[in-house]
Amino acid sequence: MQDWHHLQLATTSIHFLFFITACFHPESARWLLLQGRHEEALKLLKRVARINGKHLTEADLNIHVLTKEMEEKNIPSDNSASLLDLIRVKELRKQTIILSISWFTILFCYYGIALNLEVIKVNIFLLLVIFGVLDLPMLLASMAMMSYFGRRIVLSGLFLLSSCAFFALTLTPADHLVVRAAFAVIGRMAIATSYNANMLLTGELYPTVVRQNSLGMMSMIAQVGTLMAPLIILSRDMYLFLPELSFALLSMISGLLALLLPETFKTIPPDTMEDLIRQRKRHNTHEYQEESDGHESLRALR
Repeated sequence: MQDWHHLQLATTSIHFLFFITACFHPESARWLLLQGRHEEALKLLKRVARINGKHLTEADLNIHVLTKEMEEKNIPSDNSASLLDLIRVKELRKQTIILSISWFTILFCYYGIALNLEVIKVNIFLLLVIFGVLDLPMLLASMAMMSYFGRRIVLSGLFLLSSCAFFALTLTPADHLVVRAAFAVIGRMAIATSYNANMLLTGELYPTVVRQNSLGMMSMIAQVGTLMAPLIILSRDMYLFLPELSFALLSMISGLLALLLPETFKTIPPDTMEDLIRQRKRHNTHEYQEESDGHESLRALR
């Protein structure tokens, strides 16, 4: 498409389908329980059991069973939280600051390198094809690594890999086109893959009562990075390598800060602020396993 109006229309019109499909998406049963909407949660859980081919009797799953489990976990029937808790609660404050930096870095570098392809002096369309071909394998590889090494290490490793690639891109002479293209591909692939690791880690770190709010706030911060990306490209007129150095330094900082985040691999995501505080005080998987024993009736749905 040569006309940018047609290109813009083609790439954005598909998003209107999300408004239609959103009507068919079920709400989270955990969230419904925490909001005291037991009837809706029960109906949804029965649907899950039916889809999974589980034939449960009324005695296996009813409102009494659900409320009993909540009482055993000391979860109030009406539990809410706000965005202010992300800063007010000590256990959330540090991770909110670190994740804000990492979300900003990902989109800042991702769109920055996409807008900066011309300086690599390689066919832009060829680079975009390479990016597209490598996206899926990198995503699958990151999923496998996160299932083996954990979320935090993989996220940090991807940030540091992209940082090394951007530093190398800065130091590589302009006439080494293939080498520069290779470093650009590595940096872009690493930063793009880190988005998935960052999304998963963010969702698992925050309690259910504030999870969607926190993801929304992080997405907003990430868009600030998107807005800043074109500006850093314009700075090339003042200093030739400033964009690549900015990508490298931010990626390195985010990679090191990611190591300070709690690991969520093989742990149970917290439901409430109380759950979060209680979990942060534990340092062995045995205690997490003991807590998970209280979910046996819901596991029967799987």
